Amino acid sequence: MNLYVRTAMIIIFCYFYLIVLLRLLGKKEFSQLNIFDFVVFVLIADLIVMAFDKDQSRLLESIVATSVLVFADSTCSYIALKNKKARKILEGEPTFIITKGKLNYENMRKCKYSMDSLSQHLRQQSVSSVSEIEYAILEPNGHLSLLKKIENKVLYPDYVINDGVIMHDVLAKINQNEDWLKKQLKKLGEEKIEDIALAVPEKDGLFILKK
Repeated sequence: MNLYVRTAMIIIFCYFYLIVLLRLLGKKEFSQLNIFDFVVFVLIADLIVMAFDKDQSRLLESIVATSVLVFADSTCSYIALKNKKARKILEGEPTFIITKGKLNYENMRKCKYSMDSLSQHLRQQSVSSVSEIEYAILEPNGHLSLLKKIENKVLYPDYVINDGVIMHDVLAKINQNEDWLKKQLKKLGEEKIEDIALAVPEKDGLFILKK
């Protein structure tokens, strides 16, 4: 087969094959990729290069390798969805840079996150001063999420119930316990915690979404 024809056929095949792989990996914006996702995409890119080797068996090896990688990624994603500890390991967790208007220098040091980076992220979101911010959260993908003091209704920007499971660590951060949570749910006419998809503590009560 002519070299140019073979190359064109491989490119067309890889194009549609990658589209299928990306569909299987799920709908996620590239700006939302975590470290684990980034590693998967880099490996797929390296494995696809194998397809252009003169040895035709390398194309089959590339297909098998990328298929196994996507299967492994899908399995890990499912485990992370069902298990919070696994989710922290595979996807990382958000870090609070500003909490209740106060900078957390220790968290900034652990993340190697400088004041210059903080100022840059604030400017990118049209915020002129740290004094406007009640909570600033550095997400696992490096994005800085902001809650302004004027707009903020949230007592603490995390879930006290996540997919029917009580987050005791979050309750401790707002100086509350499970009894308080159950009373708040009772006020809303909800008593079955397993029926709650998420619950966020707000300054004037509890915001919930049911499954």
